[in-house]
Amino acid sequence: MALKFREFSNGDILFADDTGGFFKSDERFFERYVCDRLTETDEGFLQENGQAFDTTLDLPCARSSNG
Repeated sequence: MALKFREFSNGDILFADDTGGFFKSDERFFERYVCDRLTETDEGFLQENGQAFDTTLDLPCARSSNG
């Protein structure tokens, strides 16, 4: 799931997804995200908060349309 982001004047970055979920992080996470170098911790955080998925069957709409 693609994230949108906006930087605040203090350097913090707000990340948001298309469903309205959001979180604040820093430039180090931003660089890992845009360079496709997320750590296991990053991926776990995104997974836990519904901003990432392993397979298409992780998506609620995929499950309901297939079953």
